[in-house]
Amino acid sequence: MPEGGKLNGKLIEWTRPPSYWEAVAVHLPFAFVTGTLLLGAVVVHFSPRLILPCTFRRLVGYPCPFCGSSRAFEAAAFGRWAEAWHTHPFATLLFAVVAVFFFVNAFALATGLKITRGKFLRPGKTGAQVFWIGVGVALLATWLYRLLMGFDS
Repeated sequence: MPEGGKLNGKLIEWTRPPSYWEAVAVHLPFAFVTGTLLLGAVVVHFSPRLILPCTFRRLVGYPCPFCGSSRAFEAAAFGRWAEAWHTHPFATLLFAVVAVFFFVNAFALATGLKITRGKFLRPGKTGAQVFWIGVGVALLATWLYRLLMGFDS
């Protein structure tokens, strides 16, 4: 394995740090958080009572933007992608992103590589703002879609 590498020129860069623990320090927190989210989707399948009732729905009478996301995560975890997309499109995309992040970080831990974003994926302040605005718009669009389709939860 070379000391450093690039995928598609600028998307992902990897290096082999002098110590394996440098790679662990970078990738273990991300692998732990994303792995916990993925495992949580499986646990919800076997223990649906872990999902708390929505306070927003109780107070307002309409489902919140996140209602249905636990069921969508659970459906995606078991490969029922059409059901997941129908239940909550944003949560389905989020599940796919979480899964990719988990596998990239698990791969980095297994190989001892330190994987970082390439220059192409390092947004400046404006890039980060555009990203978070896009996330907000996608979540709002999903909520409106669910309200217009008459989904109750």
